[in-house]
Amino acid sequence: METAQSNLQALQFGMIGKVILFVLLVISVTIFLQRIVKLIRLMRLGQPDGSFGDVGKRIAGLLKYVFGQRRLLMVPYPGIAHFFIFWGFVFVVIGYITTVGQGFYSRFGLPLLDGALKPYYLFLLDLLQLLVIVAVLMALYRRLIWRPPGPVYSAGANILLFSILAIMVLDLVGDGFKIAIAPEGIDRFSFASSALATIFSSWAVGFSLGKNLYLLFWWAHLLVILFLLDYIPYSKHLHIITAPFNVFFRDLGPRGQLTKMDLEESESFGTNRIEELSRKGILDLYTCTECGRCDLSCPAHLSEKPLSPKDVILNLQHHLLDSGDELLRLRARPKAEKTEEEKGQLIGSIVEEEALWSCTTCYGCVYNCPVFIEHIDKVVDMRRYLVLSEGKAPPEAATTLRNLERSQNPWGLPQSSRTDWTEGLDIPLLSEYKEVEYLFWVGCSSSLDARNSKIAMAFAKVLKAAGVSFAILGEEENCCGDPARRMGDEYQFQTLVEANLEILKNYGVRKILTTCPHGFNTYKYEYPQFGGDFEVWHHSEFIGKLLREGRVKLKAGLKEKITYHDSCYLGRYNDIYDSPREILKSVTDCGLTELPRCKGKSFCCGAGGGRMFMEENVGKRINNMRTQEILDSGAEVVASACPFCLTMLSDGVKALDAEEKLKVFDIVELVSQSLEL
Repeated sequence: METAQSNLQALQFGMIGKVILFVLLVISVTIFLQRIVKLIRLMRLGQPDGSFGDVGKRIAGLLKYVFGQRRLLMVPYPGIAHFFIFWGFVFVVIGYITTVGQGFYSRFGLPLLDGALKPYYLFLLDLLQLLVIVAVLMALYRRLIWRPPGPVYSAGANILLFSILAIMVLDLVGDGFKIAIAPEGIDRFSFASSALATIFSSWAVGFSLGKNLYLLFWWAHLLVILFLLDYIPYSKHLHIITAPFNVFFRDLGPRGQLTKMDLEESESFGTNRIEELSRKGILDLYTCTECGRCDLSCPAHLSEKPLSPKDVILNLQHHLLDSGDELLRLRARPKAEKTEEEKGQLIGSIVEEEALWSCTTCYGCVYNCPVFIEHIDKVVDMRRYLVLSEGKAPPEAATTLRNLERSQNPWGLPQSSRTDWTEGLDIPLLSEYKEVEYLFWVGCSSSLDARNSKIAMAFAKVLKAAGVSFAILGEEENCCGDPARRMGDEYQFQTLVEANLEILKNYGVRKILTTCPHGFNTYKYEYPQFGGDFEVWHHSEFIGKLLREGRVKLKAGLKEKITYHDSCYLGRYNDIYDSPREILKSVTDCGLTELPRCKGKSFCCGAGGGRMFMEENVGKRINNMRTQEILDSGAEVVASACPFCLTMLSDGVKALDAEEKLKVFDIVELVSQSLEL
């Protein structure tokens, strides 16, 4: 025992060792802090964000998404590997604080970890180090041999992985030599290092050689850690530092809710330079992990359009970091001296216009991002710049926006056409029946499109059967504004909002029913930005409510094999997955077949973000891709809960000449057919 203690004492550094250690730490920490200070200065170029309240929810998010790695685990193979690498690295760094501290002071120790919790810590440390070695080998296999689509396969990732592997091996082997020459009773909890110590002892490693080998591995271990400390802030792995902050400062508002522009006070509209991003937006750029999950869920990218959400973020990141010194220099110059060229335009040089207009705002990129990067905000803000500052938009988009301005609907049809579908149906108008409980907001598609008008007819039939007190606005109804806002015309959106709110407030409307997820999302989450607070129901949830209350009864008579297509704005935006499925199970005898990509992983129909009103001239047609996936499932009937989806899937069926194989309905049409009156 005395020999072991004396051996431990002999392992302590002398003055020269302590000086070298101190100098290395000072140099490395200085390099690290210089980089971090510059990154913070660059981030402060952005526009100040709003207040960040609800600290409790933000801390819970850190626990769930950073320490729990919840979103990373959505893809099991890389998620599990990353989980163990993360926790193993955390434990090694904690342990190394003690080790480095003992280099200066032999009795240094962290509270608890050097006391009651030490046995558990030593056991977990060895266990996690072994798991990290396995996880790194899994990651290297994935990157060097398997190479699935999505991630950026850069040399930088391999440098990090081999460095982490080296840290784990060096630490285990170094501890093995230490235990071999200076054993302690508590060493038995370091089971892996103790096993190595047994091997080294069997090799008759003496104290002198063992000490030298221990110090060799200790210094090598330290140098690799200090290398990573300075390498990470300059590499693609900057997210290791910034991800916790990005998760903490994530938007806690409704998913996909776009920012409200102050059209009267703003000096510029939209985003065309780095300084016009928010500070959280710049933090997003730092935090991209290059995992490619956004691309793998992007319908535009997968259909060979010129949009890669990953590249949008990375190109902006590279522009920021490459021109950082120049941007900081320009920031210090008087405003009057800055030219447009000096400001560094983003659109055209960093992000192509065609890429911006390819986005369907399906939310797949944001939903699947493990570090909560907000891609859609940036795309729409750049669209805002094009539309509001330069008056530029694709021809079909420009036509749609003109129609919204002149006729308050995307097709430019007269307002009198909004009631054509009601002929012979005795549908009450709000102007005549003001004391109703619900306003049925029919929406442009269900009012003006002949096929989608059947959705409105079916829903009205269901409401009547259930005895629901409702009315419609008829010719007083305008577009809710969703296409205008997603296309970037915030001015037209706010004009429509102002007109609609005046009408709704005059009638005292409090509850709104919709058949369109886009109108549902807009009224529920975006009208409150302008003082419009309503109780908003999508028809899938409202019908589910009527079924549960026994106000309607359905007859399960559908014999064909049926599947359900999740709308992006109903599913990913609003987490409405169960009620449509419960409804469909009530109308069929054959059960419900799920598509390979369903619920949060559902594939977009291609109509969101204003794409409903624009042609697809590049790559594959998104709606055809989704329709083919449905056909491959063997379904004979596909139900949707969105008029846009119904249109796109119906067009896909026609384009694929599959009208005899697959029928497309809205869920309310199937409910209407199954009503037991």
